[in-house]
Amino acid sequence: MSSSPVARSPETLDQALGRLERLIAAQAWEEADSLAGQVFRQAPDDLRLILHRAAISGARGRVGEAIRTLGAGLTAHPGHPTLLLQLGAGLGHAGLWTEAIERLDQALFHAPDWPPALFQRGSILLAAGRPRKARADFARLLAIDGGNLPARQQWQACNQARSGSPRETPSLMARRAQVLLALGRPAGALADLDAALRRSAPEASLHNNRGLALFELERFDEALAGFDAALTLMDPADPVAAGPLLNRGRTLVELGRPVDALIDLDQALSLRPGDPGILFNQAMARFLTGDWTRAWGPFEHRWSLPEMLGDRRAPGPQWTGEADLAGRTLLITVEQGFGDTLQFCRYAQLAHDRGARVLLEAQPALIPLLTSLKGVDRLIERGAALPDHDLHCPMLSLPGAFGTTEQTAPARTPYLSAPPLLTAAWRKDLRQSGAFNVGLAWSGNPGNPRDPQRSLSAARLAPLFSARPDLRFHALQPGVKPADRQALPDLIVHPDDRLDFSGTAGLIEALDLVISVDTAMAHLAGALDRPVWILLPFAADWRWKADGAATAWYPSARLFRQARRGDWRGVIDLVCRALADMGPSDLAGPNRP
Repeated sequence: MSSSPVARSPETLDQALGRLERLIAAQAWEEADSLAGQVFRQAPDDLRLILHRAAISGARGRVGEAIRTLGAGLTAHPGHPTLLLQLGAGLGHAGLWTEAIERLDQALFHAPDWPPALFQRGSILLAAGRPRKARADFARLLAIDGGNLPARQQWQACNQARSGSPRETPSLMARRAQVLLALGRPAGALADLDAALRRSAPEASLHNNRGLALFELERFDEALAGFDAALTLMDPADPVAAGPLLNRGRTLVELGRPVDALIDLDQALSLRPGDPGILFNQAMARFLTGDWTRAWGPFEHRWSLPEMLGDRRAPGPQWTGEADLAGRTLLITVEQGFGDTLQFCRYAQLAHDRGARVLLEAQPALIPLLTSLKGVDRLIERGAALPDHDLHCPMLSLPGAFGTTEQTAPARTPYLSAPPLLTAAWRKDLRQSGAFNVGLAWSGNPGNPRDPQRSLSAARLAPLFSARPDLRFHALQPGVKPADRQALPDLIVHPDDRLDFSGTAGLIEALDLVISVDTAMAHLAGALDRPVWILLPFAADWRWKADGAATAWYPSARLFRQARRGDWRGVIDLVCRALADMGPSDLAGPNRP
């Protein structure tokens, strides 16, 4: 398999790790952090890299990130004593005593009587108010190494200590809150931060982290107040103030105020020029306002995001729109989810029109459907060896490379099609009823961080079934749960083996309408040029802008937006009225008998 470059000249993994170790030894943390991210794309499960990344995060004050890295490393290296030791030490430093001791118990299970693990567990037991158990660990360690002075000092401390609850200091609460935030436990973090603020003088970092906890709990108005409180305690010219300003900007986007968000983000960038996180969030806000021209460049900073580190980058120069493509081989690499591929694969035809030989990488599940895409000379399954090429371009970088604006978005649809035999079979099945057939998709990939906002329960769709008597509803997503069937007893559920992407495309071509949340089904219907009503959360994804019922990406789409955060009932009411208002011309079409 070809691997991503980790330096200007090709390096082996060992060479790259050796360079990383030298940077760590020199405490060149920023450069080490950047290199570690590049190496991660080459060898994400390498044990040395996992330990180095955790060390770098810890040295840069990102203790929670270090703990998350070590925890993820255990997935690739279950039971590895060194990972368990360092994870236990980090959790103990954060005051998560029970979890720390559990990890160190596991380390000693895999490496009995290992002195570093005995010392660490004893130290954490002592700090947690359990000196009797701690003394046993230090006694065992001294039996192995009687000259261990730190162990003897800790053993003596155990003899003088009393059992009881550990002392909870504001600094300990703050450390624990930081780790809980990184571990996705904002409610616990908020409790610690509130307690720390009650017991200490006002501190900007506490208010900022409190705002982050409230942000993760989707209490955005309160989060905004937290960031404001942090900023009142800071010098507005201090680069550190860029953090709360960035967080304010992100919060304002969630509150549906992208124009206001850009004011904060611009100010944050003036304090921390070139910061990739600020630039990326500027791009998100600009997309929402329709300023695509100034959004595509900063959008490239998405590659610095932790969630993007695992996406493979191709070797060689990236095509950014300037180089002539005539007679050259362009490799388009996949990134992110199915919906992203379905939306942006259309640019393969544009590259072909400029004279390129186009190689398109895609998720294996999409390959059969993508054989209908024009302009592609070869399809490559994601994860397979990357073929030779002159230039490469990540799929979501193509719109920027082509200088796409809202007015010039390539909206020529359909650009995908189902196998004709599959569509014919579905049409035969559906026409027997003589009804108006509607496809439904109500949930997306639960692994998507925005899935809780964009998906809804099947039960919320129940009013649609009463909108008019001549409608029949079909599930477009496989794996319909028993609870969903119970909530929607009249929903037609087709066998999962007919609902791969090609089969679902055939079903959509046979349907009269698709109603979908912001998931792959919406993009598939749009790419097939079928009527699709897309249900959007209050703070919609960047590609849908902040307002409007139409989208430049799909002429056949109609957008239904929440008027208030979480108000799916209002959206469903609008859809019910739209269904009830359909006239004879709406009910006629190529799929009607």
